[in-house]
Amino acid sequence: MPEQWIRALVADFGSECRERLRVSDTEASISLPVAKLVETFGARWRLSPRLHPEYPLPEARVRPDYAVETSGRITGFLELKAPGHDVTPDGFTKRDREQWELMRRLPNVLYSNGHTWCLYRGGLRPLRTVRLEGDLYRSGSRLRTSEADGAAFRDLLREFLGWQPQRITTVGQLVSSIAPLCQYLREEVLEQLALERRTPDGPRSRRRATKPFTALAHHWSKVLFPSTDGQDPDHLFADRYTQTIAFALLLGRIENVPLAGRNFVDVARELKAENTVMGRALQLLTETVDIEFARRIDTLVQVIDAVDWEAIRARTPDAHVHLYEDFLQEYDRELRKRSGTYYTPPRLVRRWSASPTPSCAPAWAAWRASRTSR
Repeated sequence: MPEQWIRALVADFGSECRERLRVSDTEASISLPVAKLVETFGARWRLSPRLHPEYPLPEARVRPDYAVETSGRITGFLELKAPGHDVTPDGFTKRDREQWELMRRLPNVLYSNGHTWCLYRGGLRPLRTVRLEGDLYRSGSRLRTSEADGAAFRDLLREFLGWQPQRITTVGQLVSSIAPLCQYLREEVLEQLALERRTPDGPRSRRRATKPFTALAHHWSKVLFPSTDGQDPDHLFADRYTQTIAFALLLGRIENVPLAGRNFVDVARELKAENTVMGRALQLLTETVDIEFARRIDTLVQVIDAVDWEAIRARTPDAHVHLYEDFLQEYDRELRKRSGTYYTPPRLVRRWSASPTPSCAPAWAAWRASRTSR
């Protein structure tokens, strides 16, 4: 017999869905009932979850409906589909599949259409699937879980809200953990640039505040990187932005700078004490990031905070030599081919590390030089 409180939670959810679906049968109709169910469940387990709705963009490819914060950290993302729509890749439309190809890079995603709930952990198939018994349009308080699925639904929500990154002790784990998150973040930056481009220009003096990524991309292209070698400037900026943040955070973790639960200003300040180039790069790239975008970087921060560099070095003493090449192979093979990044002699690493420009290449070189000199 499933726990009675789970039955009551699902019954209340069913009642709210029925009332809202009488007006409209879109995913927006079940959004608030789903959020209430997840937050009520988490409160019972003293997880204090908060669901942060993402700003809706009709043409957005990346953004899930909610970023889920548990005990002060982002633990996952929740994506809703309209009742009756499939929440598995096999049944996705072209648009949903494009979004799925990006979102599956995240380590903890819950898909739901109100009736079916699928928990994904970076794989092509759900880790857990639970289907409620009844009809969202008519069942109301008679919506329920089966005897077996009562415990399964509880476990699914507990796993979703309780996610935390696993300790990373090998180069392979490091690359396979951060490369997909970097791919996702790159798309987020591209989407942010597109959003800012559609926003009317305000006073010139306030442009940096209203269009921070556009202003930063312009500064990089005009001052730091005037040549793009024929590449799309937005994609080039998004790529450099993502890689530089990832390796600046990784260096911070290696230098024992606390990452999780802190703001980027403090992390950058501490990092600059050990490595001026990387610290300044992190500061430059995050000083105008708002709270909403900071939540999108938080998962990457948590994963890198779980890196045990001493354990990695114990297994692979020269891990720093090939880490970037291994990363590019997973992150963007075409970029690896174009850049000719296979192996870089230490003498060139030391020369590059003197560069003051925070592109991904000099920033990576600074990171590797700091490892080579020890």
